[in-house]
Amino acid sequence: MVFFKKAAVLFLTAAMIFALFSCSSANGEETSATAEDTAEEEIKLYEYEVEDDGAVITYCRLLATNLEVPSELDGIPVTAIGDGVFKDIENMESAIIPEGVTYVGASAFEGCTSLKSVTLPSTLKVVKERAFKDTPWFDSLTDEFTVVGDGVLIKYAGNDGAVTLPENVKYLSDAFTTSEQIASVTLSEGVEVIGDRAFSGMKSLVSVTIPSSVKSVGNYAFSFCTSLKEITLPENVNELGEFVFSRCPALESVTLNANIETLKMASFAYCEALKTVVLPETLKTVENAVFESCPALESVNLPASLTEISDGAFDDGTAVTATVTAGSYAEEFCAERSIATKPE
Repeated sequence: MVFFKKAAVLFLTAAMIFALFSCSSANGEETSATAEDTAEEEIKLYEYEVEDDGAVITYCRLLATNLEVPSELDGIPVTAIGDGVFKDIENMESAIIPEGVTYVGASAFEGCTSLKSVTLPSTLKVVKERAFKDTPWFDSLTDEFTVVGDGVLIKYAGNDGAVTLPENVKYLSDAFTTSEQIASVTLSEGVEVIGDRAFSGMKSLVSVTIPSSVKSVGNYAFSFCTSLKEITLPENVNELGEFVFSRCPALESVTLNANIETLKMASFAYCEALKTVVLPETLKTVENAVFESCPALESVNLPASLTEISDGAFDDGTAVTATVTAGSYAEEFCAERSIATKPE
């Protein structure tokens, strides 16, 4: 999550009052401390930044057994918990996250090995990857689907080979990454976000059906899906993350009907079987290593909308044939790099 404009830090004042005490001086006379020796030290329990008029907790010095996340800091409502804020606090046994919080960052509570009770708000919209990994609370979730907050799927504990998401899911966290038997997943209409690493490492996954309601697909969302053969993204998708399909050695064809402007870094890197890619007419930028180590790549269309293609987008000497529009930037790019072309 990108944070903006640094805000003031919450200061909770802990009075560190030193009691008056007596000691022996060098000449044997007793001396007494005065009120001037009394000190107060301000302890910064939470650090935060402000985004969209809400406080995003970025650091915590409180090693609480029973944590209650504050609902506001310096009068600013707390709306998010940043990445790794409470990670590895081994004595934490319970955590209460207040209403108004919409975002829990990656690894926020990961490794809290005593955490057995978690209260989550109904306002929660995003739970990033590994947020509660390696906690007793997360391990104890045994329902087939654990959906929290405002439609956030954080865990699948079923054992079916073909899975259809429930209709109340809006955000898909990394709920399936520990599932080894799933061959197909059908996302229900209403899912809007496929989060970072949502399907990453699912070695048995062959197909995913993605509805028109999906708008965003996160970083590494399908990376290391070693059995995935094809994928089609609907036109309402307006954002694709980095490494989104990287290291999918069985992937042969991709159709991006998506309304995206950028193919981010290494989107298809090391997809050794990838033969054809269909790119959308909205595309403007292809970043570095997008098609790195794709030796089987035969055809890709490079739309006239493109204004920038990284020098490292394709391997040197690639055998791909690009479909281009005469006079376009894409045609010029291919000519400079000796990439075969054919007219659109």
